[in-house]
Amino acid sequence: MTIFDEAGMRGLNFAFMDGSAHYHTEHDSISRLDRASVQDMGDAALAAARRLGGADLSQNGTDATYFSLFGTIVSYPAWLTPSLAVMVVLGMFLLLWFGRCRGLSPGGAGRAAATFPLTLIGAAAIGLAGWWVLSRVRPDFALTEGSVHHGGRYLLGGALLLLVLLVAWYRWARRKASPLDIAVGVLGWFALLAVVCAVLLPEGAYLFTWPALIGPAVVAMTLRFTAEQSPWRAVAVTATAVPAVALLLPVVLLLLPAFGLSSTAAPLVLAALLGALLLSLLELLPSRRTVTAGMLAVAVAGVGTLVVGTALDGYDADEPRPVSLGYALESDTGKATWVSLGDTSQPDIGELLTGEPARYDDRIPRWAAPHSRTEWPRPPPWMPRVPRTPRPPRPTVSARSGSVSRPLPTPTASTSTPAPALTRSSMPPWRARSSPAAPSTRRAPGVGASPTPPRPPKASTSSSAPAARAPCPSAWCPQQSACRTESARPP
Repeated sequence: MTIFDEAGMRGLNFAFMDGSAHYHTEHDSISRLDRASVQDMGDAALAAARRLGGADLSQNGTDATYFSLFGTIVSYPAWLTPSLAVMVVLGMFLLLWFGRCRGLSPGGAGRAAATFPLTLIGAAAIGLAGWWVLSRVRPDFALTEGSVHHGGRYLLGGALLLLVLLVAWYRWARRKASPLDIAVGVLGWFALLAVVCAVLLPEGAYLFTWPALIGPAVVAMTLRFTAEQSPWRAVAVTATAVPAVALLLPVVLLLLPAFGLSSTAAPLVLAALLGALLLSLLELLPSRRTVTAGMLAVAVAGVGTLVVGTALDGYDADEPRPVSLGYALESDTGKATWVSLGDTSQPDIGELLTGEPARYDDRIPRWAAPHSRTEWPRPPPWMPRVPRTPRPPRPTVSARSGSVSRPLPTPTASTSTPAPALTRSSMPPWRARSSPAAPSTRRAPGVGASPTPPRPPKASTSSSAPAARAPCPSAWCPQQSACRTESARPP
């Protein structure tokens, strides 16, 4: 998609994700694929080809918002998003005016809305603090940014702690507000997020727009057809969570495996918005002591799940330990360095890390500065373009003391024979100069096999250096990247 986007072309990306701990490793095999996911991807790609195959792609259509709902695609023009945001605001004001004489307290709803951000902050704190503690107790988890083999147990522990936080906030807000007031206060945050997203992120505004549109209508019907002291009013108001469950829950379940444990704060915040609309079900419990005992039990279960999961999560032949190794070459000085995010306890590659921990901007200051990029002319939109040879990515500067940086997938990797022990900062110049310039095996950052060290060049009887190859004159040559690499390679 990046190549097409740089060429000014549009495209569609079809992908499914789960089990990222095996991604781009020797364990990423066909046996681990889910047949239903592969079939779904094929159906989507075939439908797109049938739809676009007979369309006039030279004509630009109007932007649209679309999302899946119970197996169907809902779509509407993008210009409706601001109009729906205005309707959301008007609906909230009409609900407050309509409910004043029917048991709804605008003051109680306002107090609930004012304190609800505490739960959002707490949800983010659970995700961030949990990952901070986990990455220090298990540094090996940080190599893959939390893409571990058994991530479900950690997500379950975080969800249980989030539930305790939500119940604690509800009991506090319940002192000066009714269940209906609390539900309206939470819907007010959905309305605020709908307006903000309509301006800043129109593509994602639907997640909050439709719950904020349908929710007030449900509350108004509850006020109209139930008595003020009726116990069913608290139960009926939970129907406001139906559109939020239909839209937000799939996104939460998708973000958890996509982000990994290092970024669980965002899914937990969305889960807090979703769970807050269901808290009125607590009114069905017989006494406050039951709620308190349940909170303590859930809190212990959440902490216990995290502790036991951290202690028992090990590795074996089917679920190997991740390693981190990269190869860095300074062409101007002839120095080559093994770089890693891990330590010397990593299997097979720990013996390569013989130097002291350093940072990229201290070890190789030139990499810390921005690199200049040559802009090449682009072909016309109608002209087909052959993808270029991928360039090695720019290394990322690490701000953590004691680590080097994310490894570079530049050298040739070998999955069968590990590289012999080499000094990180004093490799012979001939080894540095003869290292391969293009990758032969693409691997995920942070997880890879030991690169095979290059062989020394053959002795030459000629005293003159070979002539540099001239760069390709064609701006659209598919080999222009290789040409530039060959011409810029030192003799």
